[in-house]
Amino acid sequence: MAVGDTLVLAGDNSNATPTGDFVQTSPFAGAPVVWHQISLPTCADVTVRYCGLNPTWTNAFGFMATSCPADSLVFFSTFDTTSCGDGNLTYSFDELAAGDYYVPVVLDPGNNAVGPYAIEVIAAACPGSNAPVNDLCGDVVVNDLAPGDTLTLVGDNTGATAVGDWVPNSPFALAPVVWHAFNTDTCTEVTISYCGLNPAWTNSFGFLVTSCPGDSLVYFSTFNDTICGDQNVSYFFYQLGSGHLLCACGARSWQQCGGTLFDRGERGELPWHRAGGERASELLGVPQP
Repeated sequence: MAVGDTLVLAGDNSNATPTGDFVQTSPFAGAPVVWHQISLPTCADVTVRYCGLNPTWTNAFGFMATSCPADSLVFFSTFDTTSCGDGNLTYSFDELAAGDYYVPVVLDPGNNAVGPYAIEVIAAACPGSNAPVNDLCGDVVVNDLAPGDTLTLVGDNTGATAVGDWVPNSPFALAPVVWHAFNTDTCTEVTISYCGLNPAWTNSFGFLVTSCPGDSLVYFSTFNDTICGDQNVSYFFYQLGSGHLLCACGARSWQQCGGTLFDRGERGELPWHRAGGERASELLGVPQP
């Protein structure tokens, strides 16, 4: 189902059963449903409209499943009973990531949800379709950062999205960001300075990410908002505790880092939280003593 497409899901749920529909621990286990599947090749805002059903269906499930039997569920972003003009439900799902989704149609005669139906599904472009080129962590250009080097990372995070950036259980899963990436061949102390942004950014993420989508995070060792002289923040990444280093070692190699052996150290990826507008930041590499 491509952006701009409209599908009509037609069927009859009169003989729906609950067999094999949901995992046993699901709160919806035991609900009789029939199913439709849609496949999204890219991020999309999806609208599911029950318009035209007569009598009006006053119950319909406002979620999609991403597995069968249904376990992981994606719930609606908003809903209404007015846009159809006949009291039927409309569910909106914002910024669905590319993938397969299962649409349940519940059997509930007590709420008129029984019999033949035709449900309209509409896919629209995500608001971030005009997102920056480094909106996806998998698309970033990797910069080499040698001890003593300074990198200036320049871009614009206007239009950043959260699509594909984080694992589903991340506390940052809904945070819209753009990304930069750097590689080091030896352990370093890294300073990230937001100096010169005007007005000063009062929010930025003080961690690095070692995977894409973001899962394993490396937090700053210390920070301050005085070195820049303009209230912008600087983050400092260095050793945390005995034998524990904050460093990105060369990918697909073994690196000895201050007595700690890293297996296949991945590139460090730097997320820039969307605060609006252009920004430039310096990334400074300092050799470990």
